[in-house]
Amino acid sequence: MLDEMPVRRYVLSDIARSCFAWLGFRLVARPLAPRSYIVADGLRSILRAFTVREVTELVDRAGLRRPVRVMPYFPSRFVIVGGRGE
Repeated sequence: MLDEMPVRRYVLSDIARSCFAWLGFRLVARPLAPRSYIVADGLRSILRAFTVREVTELVDRAGLRRPVRVMPYFPSRFVIVGGRGE
């Protein structure tokens, strides 16, 4: 699908699943929004996210044209940068 897009470059950013992300979000969000759905929804989103390793494996299996890079970013994000190499 990404190789069929008419653009030359693409950047995808998402949450990376990790114990640090889950615990950090819980510790910060609970006091700020104690009775909000935001805490439960955020924790659920982190648990459903991919790890950087999983994303890297998916990118490799997808057969996208090179160059495609998966870059982890602190504290718990990753960015996929790719393009047609033209």
